[in-house]
Amino acid sequence: MSSQINDFPTMEQAIIVTAVDGLQLKDYVSAIVEIVELKNIFVSRLANNRVCICLCSLVLVDEFVIKYSQLSINDLIVGVRRLINPVRRIILSNVCPSIPHDVFINQIKTLGFNIVSPMSFLKARLEGENYAHIRSFRRQIFVQPNDDIELPASLIIKYDNTPYRIFYCYDNVCFKCRQAGHLASECEKASNSHETTELSVNFPSGMRPGDGNHPVSEVSVEDNLTTSSSINGEPTASGSKRQVTSSSDNSPDVMEGPLDFSQKSLGEDRQPKKLRSSDSLESLTPIPELLAPAKELIEDSGSPFPLNFDNIAEIMQNIFETTDPIEYVQRFTNDVEGVIQMLYEIYPTLTKKSIKNRCLKVQRKLKKAHSLYLELTNATSPPSNISHSTA
Repeated sequence: MSSQINDFPTMEQAIIVTAVDGLQLKDYVSAIVEIVELKNIFVSRLANNRVCICLCSLVLVDEFVIKYSQLSINDLIVGVRRLINPVRRIILSNVCPSIPHDVFINQIKTLGFNIVSPMSFLKARLEGENYAHIRSFRRQIFVQPNDDIELPASLIIKYDNTPYRIFYCYDNVCFKCRQAGHLASECEKASNSHETTELSVNFPSGMRPGDGNHPVSEVSVEDNLTTSSSINGEPTASGSKRQVTSSSDNSPDVMEGPLDFSQKSLGEDRQPKKLRSSDSLESLTPIPELLAPAKELIEDSGSPFPLNFDNIAEIMQNIFETTDPIEYVQRFTNDVEGVIQMLYEIYPTLTKKSIKNRCLKVQRKLKKAHSLYLELTNATSPPSNISHSTA
């Protein structure tokens, strides 16, 4: 088995030596074999004045490039480097688009990383060719691997006198078990625990398992959350909304989120889906207990959240029982947009799928209700007095 691996070296086993006029391939190989064993070596001249030499193992390449950045061949000094430099990609989430790249680049340098690429925006990955160009509140940058540096889960930065909590992770870290080396779709730990059992929980109106609205990975959830409201301020056509009445002109209710079986407005009784065993256990778990993983983030003195832990737990518990979600939230704070952003920021810290789904539903309900509330407010505002001169 080992001989087969050595017979077919990978690209990571290759080094590049600068090609110099007057030197032949034999001269480069002779200089190399004075340092390493003459075994399974491949050599070829490449374009742009380069000579590629493949060695028998990756360990040998690591040792070689560390000790020798230059070689002396026939009294000529030539440079030596890897063909492929190993890099790691860092993903930044919850990043306001108005903040320049330099703010985060300097922060990453402060952690001790050597940056090897510019920072760039990540796309929102929305379905449809018309939305392919839309970018998300996430960015990426490539750095040299350094196991001695521990990448923090989140950091707070201040820009334009406003604090922001930015989340950091490597691209190969599973968001379900928080372990590196595999993706969420390949996570055995999460799938063995409750990967499929949560799918029987009641879904929002017009939303089914497998459609674009259901979170299947952390990337898609964050991107859709961050960009869905920026495409169109109007509520989506798929979501049905209650007819505005005279008693709720300023803050109408929007039918978004879990179905409210206590209401008979649909004209028929709906039988709740039968929960599986793990769903039943989580349905009996109090909301504050399910929210516990986010408590440290919420109570962080540097977090610019409009609500404390008890307030947000009470809202998530009772908001679907109210007829006016905006009025209900305003009992605790007038910053409705801040509550929506708060739900987005605590979402990655939650571990149970039932509370993660509830967090998404509450946020969608508030976003649609708040958007409609603003439209009605603007429509009912008296026009400004404009004086007209007569000829």
